[in-house]
Amino acid sequence: MRKSECAETSPDHVVGRTHLSDMPALLPGHACPSKKTFVHPKAAFTVHGQWLYIVNLPGKADFQQGVLTVECRSARCQSCSAETSLRFDDVGAKCDLTFVQKRLIALDPSGQRLINEIFWLPAMCLCQIE
Repeated sequence: MRKSECAETSPDHVVGRTHLSDMPALLPGHACPSKKTFVHPKAAFTVHGQWLYIVNLPGKADFQQGVLTVECRSARCQSCSAETSLRFDDVGAKCDLTFVQKRLIALDPSGQRLINEIFWLPAMCLCQIE
């Protein structure tokens, strides 16, 4: 990875499993490169553990729901600088996809009515120390 593609990497940019307070500072050029995409999902996983169809009718703006999603571009954390004292391989660090909850209109499981439901959607790729 070229230095120009990365933000400065420091121990503050490595997030433990319980420490997520520095998340906004991690995008876009942190230790886990990611790709953001704006999508109109056809189905998604609810907070209740169900896959449901999402209401999205192409060409009808009133019936489209777009969300910003993130895809990790690497399974391993990457150092953005040769000067960085942190060695990701030495600490067993890997890139993990984190999720946020988003409320969307969906088709209920019976297919007879629309419901307002909360879904898990990919939001950020973070360097996690195991």
